[in-house]
Amino acid sequence: MGQVGLNKAQVAARLGLSRNSVAKYEVEGAPVSIAYACAAVAAGLAPWGAEQ
Repeated sequence: MGQVGLNKAQVAARLGLSRNSVAKYEVEGAPVSIAYACAAVAAGLAPWGAEQ
């Protein structure tokens, strides 16, 4: 999160998760699908299906 300049609330909003889920995934690890979504956010990709 800090690597891309986002706080937990911003990450949660971009991924459609709660802040608690983001905190849990930081500690326990995230499912692969969430990891891919985080990588997409870090790379600056637009949401799937969004106009570029």
